[in-house]
Amino acid sequence: MFEAHYISESDYPTDDFSTDTGLTRRLHSRVHHCPLHVWTARGKRKDEADIPHPHWFVYIEYCRTDGSHGYRLLEQPCSQGLAALISSIPTLELPAIDPQQTRAWLEAPAAVDTRQPACAAAG
Repeated sequence: MFEAHYISESDYPTDDFSTDTGLTRRLHSRVHHCPLHVWTARGKRKDEADIPHPHWFVYIEYCRTDGSHGYRLLEQPCSQGLAALISSIPTLELPAIDPQQTRAWLEAPAAVDTRQPACAAAG
């Protein structure tokens, strides 16, 4: 089970990614040659004994070839830090990604606004 918690930025590890307000960032995919929208959340994952353990959840958002948004979730225990997880993102293979639509979406003036249209309308 996942439980999200909104905590102050000072509670996050002091690696480079956590210095951004809201822990959101654009990272460049070296595999797909386009920007990716990435954000993190700190939550808890329960083990087999139903004991919650702090975890990092890293979300990667992009546009898919059918015009919808695609997401990839990475997670690991908070005790392992965040830097290694973030550094793996540029080399991830993302299913059905459309680099051109992703680039157009993220470079649009209203990019990553919750009121924006779907990826297909960005291009």
